[in-house]
Amino acid sequence: MSYQQNSHRLFLGIRKIAIIGMMVMCTIVINIGEVGADDSLNRSERVVYRSMNGKANIDVGLSSWMSQGRSNFNHDASNLSSLLGDPTSALDYKDVWSNIVELNARLVHKKGFSLKGQIGYGAITDGTLIDDDFVSTSGATAFGASVSGPHRISRTESDVSDSYVFYLNGNVGLMFYRFAGNKGLVNAVLGFQYWREKYVARSVRQLECTSVGTFCNAIGTASFVGTKAITNTVQWTSMRVGAEGEMTFWDRLTFEGEAIALPLAWLHNEDRHHLRTDLRGNPSFKMTGLGYGFNLEGGVRLRIFEQFFIHGGYRYWWLNVEDGDWENFPASNGGSTANLNEFRTFRHGATFGVSYRF
Repeated sequence: MSYQQNSHRLFLGIRKIAIIGMMVMCTIVINIGEVGADDSLNRSERVVYRSMNGKANIDVGLSSWMSQGRSNFNHDASNLSSLLGDPTSALDYKDVWSNIVELNARLVHKKGFSLKGQIGYGAITDGTLIDDDFVSTSGATAFGASVSGPHRISRTESDVSDSYVFYLNGNVGLMFYRFAGNKGLVNAVLGFQYWREKYVARSVRQLECTSVGTFCNAIGTASFVGTKAITNTVQWTSMRVGAEGEMTFWDRLTFEGEAIALPLAWLHNEDRHHLRTDLRGNPSFKMTGLGYGFNLEGGVRLRIFEQFFIHGGYRYWWLNVEDGDWENFPASNGGSTANLNEFRTFRHGATFGVSYRF
C-alpha cells in the first residue's frame, strides 16, 4: 500500500477520533459546573485553592529527567538501483544519554479547568551510531563480496557527541471525575508536543565488511578519528489526547500519573553526511512521514511545607512512523525519492524535581 493511501486512511481515523473527542470535551464543558470541587474542603485542599480568591492555583516547577534515548530508521532505495538491498541503509542512534532540565508551570481552576506547559533542554553526553548498508544479489556480485546473495555488506560504529534534546509541551485539561472525599481527580487532556533531537556522529570504526577495499574498509579499521561524519536532526510535532490524574493517600503524599496518546505525529528528519562528496552538505538526505505514539508518566508528590513540594517518578515517550518518504540530494542537483520503511524515536528515565504553589 502506498504512503499516500496510508496517509488517507490515517487522516480518516484521526477525523473520527477528533469528532469523538470534541463530543466528549463538549459534554465535559456542559457538565463542568456539576463536577466542580465541593465547598467543604479539607486542610490540604484549602492550601490548593488559597490563591486567586480561592478559585485557582499556579504551580511553577524545576525538574531533571535523567533519560536514555534512541532513534533508528531505515529506507528502501532498491527501486533506484538493482545493486541495492531492502532495506538499503539502516541507522541506529542508540544509548543516547541526556540529563534534561525542565521548567514547567500549571494553572488549575477550582471548577476543573487547567493549563499546563513544559519546556526541556539537555545536552547529549554519550551515545553510539550503528550504520548498516545492504546489497542485493547483483550488488554482492558487482562489489565482489565474500558473501553471495542479499546481505549486510558493511557495518560501522561512530561516537555521538555535541548533541542535544529539546521539547515543548502544552496542554488544556478539563476535570471529568473527582474521587469521593476530594481525595483525587482525573482530567481529560488535549494538547501538542514539539520534540527535537540532534545527533553529531564522529569517527568511523569498521565492525563488518564483506567487500574489503571495494565497498568498505577491513574490520577493525578506525578512520576519520574525531571528525564529524554525520549530523542528524529529527523533529516530531504531535497532537496529544489522553488523561492525567492524581490520588492523595496521606495528607502530604499524592500519586500522579498521565497516559497520553499521540494519534497524529509529523516527522521531519534531516541527515548531513560530512564525508561524502557526492551529496550536498545540508541536507544530504531528508525523511518525512506521519506516525503515532504515546507519553506515559507516573510518580509521587510530597508536600514539604504548605506551598513547597518535591516530586519523583518515571517517564516514557515513544513515537513511530511505519511508512514515509526518503529523499536524497546529490551534489549535482536533482534528487530521488524512495520509501522510508520505518522511523522510531523513544526516550525514558527517572524524573526528580521541586515545585512551588502560588
